[in-house]
This record gives sequence, structure tokens and C-alpha cells, in this order.
Amino acid sequence: IHNVFLSPEIINSSKITNRSAWYSLGTLTSFFLTGIKEFSIENLKPFHGTKLYWAILRCIHTNPKDRSLLII
Repeated sequence: IHNVFLSPEIINSSKITNRSAWYSLGTLTSFFLTGIKEFSIENLKPFHGTKLYWAILRCIHTNPKDRSLLII
């Protein structure tokens, strides 16, 4: 697994929660949609306004407390 798919708290050896998996889910989903490993909001422009776009954004917050999973 590349570090780009790991949450910041996993990389920094901080407290790991279920929200760490949400971060990975967001980055992996972005990769599957765009084919680009490094996450960038610019890469998701074709999906802007869709539920999937907003779900990814909610999953990839740097602070785990700000992450939430949007049920589609």
C-alpha cells in the first residue's frame, strides 16, 4: 500500500480509529475514479456536485474528528 492511501494518523503513529479507514476509502475511491494516486481536489472536478464527490470530501479531512461517512 502506498502512503498516499493511508490516513495522517496512521503515518504519524497516532491514535487510529474507524475514521482512519474512512480517509483511506476516500483516497482509494478518488484513485479509482481518476487513476491518479496523489489526491487533488482538481482531479475530481468532473464529478463536482455529485453525491460521490461530496462523500469523498467528507472522508478525507486531515483531522479525524472532521471526517464523516455520507450514506448514499
